[in-house]
Amino acid sequence: MSVLKLKPACKDYLWGGHRLAEEYGIEYDGEILAESWELSCHPDGPSVIVNGPFAGLTLEEYIEKEGKQVLGNHCRRFRDFPILIKFIDAKQNLSIQVHPDNKYALKNEGQYGKTEMWYIMDAGEGAFLYYGFKKEISKEEFAKRIEEDTLLEVLNAVPVHKGDVLFIESGTIHAAGPVRVGIDIGGTDTKIGLVDVNQQLLASTVIPTEAETGAEAVIKRIGEAVLALMEKEQIAMDQCIGVGVGVPGTVDRKRGTVVYSNNIRWEKVALAEQLSAYLPVPVQIANDADCAALGEAASGAARDYQDVVMLTLGTGIVNIVNIFRPQALLLGGGTAAQGEVLLAPIRDMVKTGCFGGVHGELPEIRTTELGNRAGMIGAANLL
Repeated sequence: MSVLKLKPACKDYLWGGHRLAEEYGIEYDGEILAESWELSCHPDGPSVIVNGPFAGLTLEEYIEKEGKQVLGNHCRRFRDFPILIKFIDAKQNLSIQVHPDNKYALKNEGQYGKTEMWYIMDAGEGAFLYYGFKKEISKEEFAKRIEEDTLLEVLNAVPVHKGDVLFIESGTIHAAGPVRVGIDIGGTDTKIGLVDVNQQLLASTVIPTEAETGAEAVIKRIGEAVLALMEKEQIAMDQCIGVGVGVPGTVDRKRGTVVYSNNIRWEKVALAEQLSAYLPVPVQIANDADCAALGEAASGAARDYQDVVMLTLGTGIVNIVNIFRPQALLLGGGTAAQGEVLLAPIRDMVKTGCFGGVHGELPEIRTTELGNRAGMIGAANLL
């Protein structure tokens, strides 16, 4: 790994001064240097590499050439390079702005929104920043004050001094904490859920899988359905940790590929990669039955155990117990709805059929608790 030196993009906005060139050594020949974009992949002002074998490339071109892995793991959740670092010299008053959040900007502008952090390197006497409102005002009053040019009367002017730091958040966060998306793809229907840090299903939706339309079309509908659900629940994309998908069949988790699925007739489908085109966050996939078991282990009938086996069929229970010796054995599927009518004879069978019988460590035998939610919650726990 080598250090890349970048040449900034310079902006000559009318309100700027010239201190960035005079006092901070930024190379610039113009009379006004309002902003110096030091770290940028923004098309309006990309940084350019000035050293090493990649000299002359913009930062964005370098990332495209070498791959996103050069940015490390934490940037995988972003579709585009998520940071813009700039120096600003405001000699005159700047315009009053409100930056959109990611949800609005991605939908309407095709790019991320803008949350800002300001560090005040220097400030003149009486310098201030407008930061929110002095009081809560209605949408109607806001519009009227813009029309009458009286908006400044209700803006909150915050004095600033050298060394101050201000965090200016875009939009409004409507979720109490980060969420994960859990997707359970079935032969007939696909279930999509939003799962919080407490393993609670915040919201869910069901769409027809329509496997006959092909993998590409199915993945597109799933991606669009996830975006629609998040918009309905007013959850921004930057609140999403990632997406987990349970899919029937043989899965290559490392590559994010469905090797083969008889249920939905998929073969060698790059599910994680294709879904990431709609959802710019990490995507993990696993077999749907494994996800259902993981869901029960995370917040269902198996949450109090470390070693669990889950069956969705009623056969082979004496061998499963003898091989794995689990603390608990869960029965799911339609048959499990019989409850104790089913469980009582199975417990008796296990007592007599397991090695050591009642003298051994027999597992507790229970039915699952989460029902059709297990796959979504389990898929979310792939993250």
